[in-house]
Amino acid sequence: MRKNERSLDNMSLKNAELLYKFANSIFSNEN
Repeated sequence: MRKNERSLDNMSLKNAELLYKFANSIFSNEN
């Protein structure tokens, strides 16, 4: 159970990182 929670946290963390980089590239392209 604990392992699943940890893996979920890691997944959401990676997704947030990807979203952050994606948004950054978009904003830098607009400027």
